[in-house]
Amino acid sequence: MKRYMFGNLAVVSLIVLAGCATPESRIKDNPGLFASFPPEVQQNVRQGQIDIGYTPEMVEMALGKPDKIETEKAAEGARDIWSYTDTTSTTEQQTYTPSPYVTDKDGDTTYQYRPPVTVNSQKLQEYEKLHVEFMNGKVTKIKTANR
Repeated sequence: MKRYMFGNLAVVSLIVLAGCATPESRIKDNPGLFASFPPEVQQNVRQGQIDIGYTPEMVEMALGKPDKIETEKAAEGARDIWSYTDTTSTTEQQTYTPSPYVTDKDGDTTYQYRPPVTVNSQKLQEYEKLHVEFMNGKVTKIKTANR
């Protein structure tokens, strides 16, 4: 009985946590701000989409908090850069050939055939899936990774 209660609690917790990461949950948390957006912006925010000219508040409501924020100064002015990242996984096979020579406890070296061993190695790599630049409080550039 306790096992089922723990399992149900875990499922409910995952649902609650997943609900925190959607545009609808962010809109629900700040309905006044959402109501101040123009209708076309509201429609895009609900779909998790952004466009040139959006404010940081509009972008955050549509996409959530960025994974990284940088500020860059240039001749044309300061620019804030928001990065949204994700990870990709690749698997590669690696072959290891053990040494055929074995030394026993007396120090004698003998030859033993040892076949090569092949293992799968998984590599996780983080990449920037979305790059958003702001100047003067408005989105001026959006770059999306093609993956």
